[in-house]
Amino acid sequence: MNKQLKQWLVMLAALVLASCVDEEREFTLNPDGSGKVKVVATFSTDSVISFNGESDSPEKRAKDAVKATLEDSRGVMTWADVSYEVLEGKKVKFEGTAYFPDINKLRIKVGSTKLDTFQPEMVTQDGVVTITCPAKDKSEGGDGDVGIKIGPTGGDADQPEWSTLSKEGQDARLAEVKAELSKMRMMIAGLAADMSNRVVFHLPADPQGVTNFEKSGERTLRVEQSGEQLLAAVDKLLADDEQLRGLLASGHNVMKDGPPAELMLGAKGDPTLRFAANAQPQFDYAKEQEAAATAFPQMMKDLGLVVVMAPPMKDGAKLENVRLAGVQMATKQVDRNLRPFNRSQGMSLAFVAELPGSVFSAGEGKLTRFVMEGGEDMMPESEWSRKPKNIEVSEDGKWLKFEVQADKLPTNAITVKELAGEIECMSSGGSEWLDLGFASLKEGAKGNLYNAEVKKVGEHSYNEGKYEVSVFFELEREVIKDVKFYDADGMEIPTSQNGASWGGKQTTLDFTFDEYPPVNAKVKAEIYTDLLRINVPFQLENVVIIPEEAE
Repeated sequence: MNKQLKQWLVMLAALVLASCVDEEREFTLNPDGSGKVKVVATFSTDSVISFNGESDSPEKRAKDAVKATLEDSRGVMTWADVSYEVLEGKKVKFEGTAYFPDINKLRIKVGSTKLDTFQPEMVTQDGVVTITCPAKDKSEGGDGDVGIKIGPTGGDADQPEWSTLSKEGQDARLAEVKAELSKMRMMIAGLAADMSNRVVFHLPADPQGVTNFEKSGERTLRVEQSGEQLLAAVDKLLADDEQLRGLLASGHNVMKDGPPAELMLGAKGDPTLRFAANAQPQFDYAKEQEAAATAFPQMMKDLGLVVVMAPPMKDGAKLENVRLAGVQMATKQVDRNLRPFNRSQGMSLAFVAELPGSVFSAGEGKLTRFVMEGGEDMMPESEWSRKPKNIEVSEDGKWLKFEVQADKLPTNAITVKELAGEIECMSSGGSEWLDLGFASLKEGAKGNLYNAEVKKVGEHSYNEGKYEVSVFFELEREVIKDVKFYDADGMEIPTSQNGASWGGKQTTLDFTFDEYPPVNAKVKAEIYTDLLRINVPFQLENVVIIPEEAE
């Protein structure tokens, strides 16, 4: 198999696993570019990244995929009417309606897959709105050429130009391409024949000029790309030597770019439609979007896509249902390069405990008693070693994990007679979003809350092509639940937190941006309220040093 066919095979396999088997976006558009889009997509749960490998059930993967869709899609103000269903064969069917203020900024992502086929681009000029739907999203790296982009990105640089070939050479090239197309067709039939991507537009006025859209109503147009269309286009090329010769002579790389658009959609050029810019809106965008945003939190709870916190833990609480979850032992090292578990001599015991109420963080603590059966004292010598280590809280705030360490191994006992201590936890009665009050997002800009200050705005320290913003707070790190950035239209700017530094009541958080952040961006922080610090005691007796399975 030659290099290009291998690329096709890899690409098609990845296409089936990583993209939607079937998807439709149905737009209801206003003349100003605002609107809503109903998304219906069926895709494989294998396309959803799992951090637990195969142990994650299809239901868990489906829930993660839906949550990622709602969180990672760009240009969306809010979602409504979201539902999902786990189908047989490890598939998920997702439905939902996204509200957007600007169709040009909209980027829908289902699970881990961008729906960039026929991504709409809107231009208003001379009283006419023009919507173009390239087969490849140019803003995400597409080259903008006309044609259905289904092939690998590799070129055909080693091949001489068609015009330089003799008649025999051209015949040989034609035969070679037809052979490769035949093999490609078999791959498509086996891997991608059932795939389809459809875009439907409900327009606010009669369409004035239409290319490669099919009319399915007075003001409703649709365009579709499918595996079936691709197979039919390949069949046309295989059956028409003269047409294939003409494509090769024009420089069209069939194995890279696939069949030309006219063989799949009916005419040359990207799907395009136009309508009068002075048309009346189809619906009150602001009113509907606000109602959907109000209903969004309850919808997320009903779908089980948000963590429901238990009532906050109160003072005087104790750890409950404490169980030994892990054990690590190491003998005295024979050589510095032969350290068991890469640790010094001693023993570590990891415990998981249920909390009587939720907390959002846990940190400091101390060990007060550690005695083995027979009376052997296992308390470490240093004060630092007597503190519980690696303390973590579950996402719902209901469970706690901590470790205790000893500097030596027990002489002969395998049972801990008594283990006691305490861990400092923080509970909260809730949280609130606050605008930090930056007049501009520039280095040195100061906010009006928590002595907030922008410490850096510019190119990313180590991620080429990205940008970085660092924000300082005069707050303890654990009190800051979340930070988000918004543009002048109130649209959330996609970011990811890439670093943090803190000490006492001073915290600096670093954020990564795909594009240079707008100077008029707003910064909002979600801060825990009604804080309560609680020293939660624990005491265990007669613990056999054998981990217990979780129920």
